[in-house]
Amino acid sequence: MNTGKDAIHEKLPFYRKVLYGVGDSTNSLLFTVTAFFYLFFLTDVAGIAPALAGWVLLAGKAWDAVTDPMMGFISDHTKSRWGRRRPYFLACVPAAALFYLIWVAYPIQNQMLLFLTYVGLNLLFWTSFTMMAIPYSALMPELSLDYDDRTSLVSVRMAFSIVFGLLAAVVPMAIVSLYPDRKIGFAMMALFVGAFGILPYIVSFFGTKERPEYQQKASLPFFSSLRETMKNRSYVVAMVVFLLSWVCVDVIGAVFIYFIIYWMGLTENDVSILLGIIFVTAVLVLPFWVLVSKWVGKKAAYVIGMSFWAVVMSLAFLLHPGINNWFLYLFCFLAGFGVSTAHVLPWSMIIDCIDIDEYRTGARREGMYTGFTLFAQKLASSVALLLVGGFLGWAGYVANTVQKESALVAIRVLLGPIPAVLLILSIVCALFYPITKAGHEKIREELDRRQQAAR
Repeated sequence: MNTGKDAIHEKLPFYRKVLYGVGDSTNSLLFTVTAFFYLFFLTDVAGIAPALAGWVLLAGKAWDAVTDPMMGFISDHTKSRWGRRRPYFLACVPAAALFYLIWVAYPIQNQMLLFLTYVGLNLLFWTSFTMMAIPYSALMPELSLDYDDRTSLVSVRMAFSIVFGLLAAVVPMAIVSLYPDRKIGFAMMALFVGAFGILPYIVSFFGTKERPEYQQKASLPFFSSLRETMKNRSYVVAMVVFLLSWVCVDVIGAVFIYFIIYWMGLTENDVSILLGIIFVTAVLVLPFWVLVSKWVGKKAAYVIGMSFWAVVMSLAFLLHPGINNWFLYLFCFLAGFGVSTAHVLPWSMIIDCIDIDEYRTGARREGMYTGFTLFAQKLASSVALLLVGGFLGWAGYVANTVQKESALVAIRVLLGPIPAVLLILSIVCALFYPITKAGHEKIREELDRRQQAAR
């Protein structure tokens, strides 16, 4: 990799983008399957009350408050022949085993004991997930230093994320349906998904290279590093935008199965088809959003995409049982444009903020930024799903039965109006994002000048 002025416009070869991006297949599989189906598994298969099920999800993310930033800090300070990040990719093996264990329906009758069992297993699983996912994401900002090429890199990574998010939406319930006993079905699904998830990280381990000069950069103590991270105004704005968009994705993902089965009166197979339409559309329009970002900038592209998605989600409340399926297909197709925007642009905005931090502090702290961002994402998503579970319980939701009117209204509100409000809030925040292409290139020129002077 080049240093000096040419590094600003250095383009990462496409095959390197692919070898890096394939690793996110594992992240997407494990995270999306959990986000979409785990609340349903806990309430309707494992037999945990909805309110307690929400606390299971929250407990793991509360633990991430410690492990995510700490893992980022550890990887920032790691020095090895394989670099700062790549050695931790091999944590995919214990993560796969623990993923299976959290999907086993244990024959425990006592609600509190069952709750504690799933809490303990989730703490272990999310720790192993953190060990591989934080260093993986932290590697991305140094693979390319160019403003537009980073968007391209993120789009390749997110293409894998969305494709395997599609598989995570379609394949799990297809596997579960092969078994007459749902408990066995979910366990077998987790076994297959976890085992497959090992391969992509192995490919990324051997297919990526790190910048050796970044191992020599200055470092900061943990709390100083955390404090400096939160002083980066550009990052704070980008992170809030990222959180609002992903909470929206997670709420929709968790509620969609309830909406289709209990409100629309369709089947689990219909859920897979409709989610498939969303994710296929999202993958196909990724290049479109990369082009829009080049034309108008990342902030404007995000505002356009999220505004469109907010309008689409506000129309979800109009969908009703008996409506022609083609209206559902159209709704999912249009929603895919917004899902695509949420995947590619917020991350691209965040990684540009890391260069601003290096300009201010002289340190390369991708790990701390990634760790704090992913912790905040998981915590925000868990709080959101906790509220979803509590709201469903308050509205009178009862698993595996015909729902009362209040529960159906709650499901409809959770799928349509609430996501639309979250998207509008994210648009407002995005308007304050200060980094432009021209401004970023000036920062990179100064950083590369410093690098040359230090030689």
